Amino acid sequence: LTPGIRSSELVETALSMRNATFEADDLWTTFEVIENGELERPLHHNEKILEQVLEWSTLDRPSSAFLVIKKFAGAKRMAGGKDPRQFIKSDYLKFNDGSSKLLSGHKFQDKYIVLRSEKLLLYRDIKVNSPYFTFLE
Repeated sequence: LTPGIRSSELVETALSMRNATFEADDLWTTFEVIENGELERPLHHNEKILEQVLEWSTLDRPSSAFLVIKKFAGAKRMAGGKDPRQFIKSDYLKFNDGSSKLLSGHKFQDKYIVLRSEKLLLYRDIKVNSPYFTFLE
């Protein structure tokens, strides 16, 4: 591996080394796993692997962190998208925007989020058609 290798390159290299067969709409990615599996997150396809691994030295137990390459369950590639890395993922999330002081006992609220291409859309409810907040990359 080179110091500048990115998550997508690591996935491509590992899958080609294993002669893995997969369907065109499968989305494989590198996941960072911390605290022996307690926390897990997918790495962005452009995120540099070495930079992330070096961050583990700040953990209480650096040996509890590792990388896993696997299918991104629940994510779907966008049909007709030009960039094969574009996908859609959605789920509920506990969210606190810091604006509501009236709900002192309920600081976190359930929100529905959709990650689509380069946008993170935040909905008050799954039934609402338009997001009340959009984050851009």
